[in-house]
Amino acid sequence: MTRPAMTGTDVVLSLIREARDLEIQREQTAKPIEERLKKVKDMLRDALIQSDAVERVDEETNWHAYIKQSARTSWDKDKLVKLVLSKGYPELASDILDTVVNANAVERLKNERIITDSELIATGAMTKVASAPYAVVEPMKVAR
Repeated sequence: MTRPAMTGTDVVLSLIREARDLEIQREQTAKPIEERLKKVKDMLRDALIQSDAVERVDEETNWHAYIKQSARTSWDKDKLVKLVLSKGYPELASDILDTVVNANAVERLKNERIITDSELIATGAMTKVASAPYAVVEPMKVAR
């Protein structure tokens, strides 16, 4: 006995239901694991900092943990506007500013190769500001 062919609507409904089921499974399984992993990494970061260790290796598993400094991007709107205007795009200068710099608009300018990270840094329009360090846990890379 053959099954009738699924219509486009049937396929869409089937995919919606599967996506819903997967979301429910993720909430029940992956989310608690992700939350616990974040807590463990926070505790590991604190333990590494307290022990003045830059890195620790687990020889048994061949995994290691180390502290990595994160950075966030900081914008100087006046310098950024000056840079965009110097490139001959006055109509785009207003796109990059709200009450703060619109990072998505700046990314578009970078993607369109109107400005580069090097130019942003050289003009002082963008800086990297150190933020909280975090722990990285990963397998050791095998030398080849």
